[in-house]
Amino acid sequence: MISNDPVTNGYPIRFLRSGDFVLTEARYADGSRLPWHAHGHPTFLLTLAGGFRQRHRGGTLECSRNQVLYEPADTAHSTTVTGKATRMFFFEVSKETPDFLFPFGHNREIQLESGDVSRLLFLLRNELYYPDEVSDLAIRGLALELMAAVARTEASSERRAPPWFLEVKDAISTNLNLSLTEMSIIADRHPSHVARAFRRCCGCSAGEYVRKLKVGRAKTLMLTTRTPLKEIAKRLGFSDQSHFTRLFRRYTGMSPALFRQARIP
Repeated sequence: MISNDPVTNGYPIRFLRSGDFVLTEARYADGSRLPWHAHGHPTFLLTLAGGFRQRHRGGTLECSRNQVLYEPADTAHSTTVTGKATRMFFFEVSKETPDFLFPFGHNREIQLESGDVSRLLFLLRNELYYPDEVSDLAIRGLALELMAAVARTEASSERRAPPWFLEVKDAISTNLNLSLTEMSIIADRHPSHVARAFRRCCGCSAGEYVRKLKVGRAKTLMLTTRTPLKEIAKRLGFSDQSHFTRLFRRYTGMSPALFRQARIP
């Protein structure tokens, strides 16, 4: 049976048990570190504010505001809170839940880049804050929708990208300032064809894909070097440092300066 205790190691704000599911919202002290631990049941985690870095046996994941992480049952990991005023929403699914409700058998932690998955978790959070006599039914229905959304996301990510698209991605990795026209020349395809390929293969626009790469490169530079933020902004092709700061905050929920201060020594 699923536990009556909150899944989080933070400070629970709200907690609700509904049949096969547990819903929890928690806050975390700035800069806090959670030692190696594991959750007893499969858990979806939605970052509401701030951010964190999670280490597991296979590597490290960075999660910021509005990003979703799936954690399998009994998978060990440690967590470092990197954001300010970090809050998380947990949706825990009993291991005894019938297979039809939990159809994807991942045994590793994964980030789920899907607007549908995030939207459904926000709707589940609403049930945590505004429960009524039909909340159990609503939560079970939303859980079914969530499983379907995850299954579709995973199926979409497994679609084989055409060779020309992989060439475009390789070119972007070496030049983050390619225009859509330049990408289309590399691909020898019409720009609209390239744009549709990004939507189909990556689930986002070409511009969004490049922005995420830039933020990821910026994180790496801040964590591994002492390069000034102004120089990082210039190196990654931002028009100025304020543009860099706005975009970085949009994806991580914090400024580059705060991110660098919160890094692990």
